[in-house]
Amino acid sequence: MINYYHKLIYFLPFALITGPFLPDLIVVLCVSFFLIDTFRLKLFDYYKNNFFKIFLIFLFFINLSSLFSNNFTTFVYTLGYIRYGVFAIFLFYVLKNFENSKFFLGYSIIGVFVLLLIDGFTQFIFGKNLFFFELQMYNSDLSYVTSFFDDEKKLGSFLSRMLPLLVISFILILQKYKKTQFYLVASLITVLTFFLVFLTTERVAIFIILIF
Repeated sequence: MINYYHKLIYFLPFALITGPFLPDLIVVLCVSFFLIDTFRLKLFDYYKNNFFKIFLIFLFFINLSSLFSNNFTTFVYTLGYIRYGVFAIFLFYVLKNFENSKFFLGYSIIGVFVLLLIDGFTQFIFGKNLFFFELQMYNSDLSYVTSFFDDEKKLGSFLSRMLPLLVISFILILQKYKKTQFYLVASLITVLTFFLVFLTTERVAIFIILIF
C-alpha cells in the first residue's frame, strides 16, 4: 500500500501554496495509512530514535498544559500534533526505502519555486499574476508582490523558509547529473528568488534570506 500513497508527498510543495487545507489533508492521509502499515509491516524500529523520543516529551508537556487549561478545545488541537511526529518518521522511511524519492521530491520543490518566480515577476511587471490577482499597494503607493497568496503577505515568508530545501534539492540532483546547464539553472533560480523576496517587502523574510 505504501508503494502508492507515499507519492502524495511529491504534491505537498505545490499544496502548500494553496492554503492550509490540502497540505493538512496530505499529512493526515499519509500518517493514517502509515500507521496502518506500521502495524501491518512491523515498522516499530523506525520510531526507536532520539528524535521521536524528544518529540513525544514535547507532545506530553504541551498536552499536559492544554489539559489543565480552561479551554478543552486547546487539548484536542495539541493532541493532533502527533501527526507531525509520525509524518516525520513516514518521510524518513520513504527517503530511505524508495531510491528516487529524494529526487522526485527535489523536482517538486524546484517546480514550486519556478512557478512562483514566473507568477511573481509576471505580477510585478504586468500588475496582475497568472490568476489575475492584482499587485498590492501600500498607502504610500509602494507596491509589493504576493503571487498566489493574493492579498496576504506570505510569499516572502514561504520563499525564504523553503530556500534551504531548494538548495538541498539542487545539491542532491547535481550530485546525480553533474550537468553544466543545471548549475546555471540552479544559480539563476536562486538569484531570482533573492530578488523576488525583496519585491515582497517582507522585512522578516528579507532578514532570513540575507542571513541564509
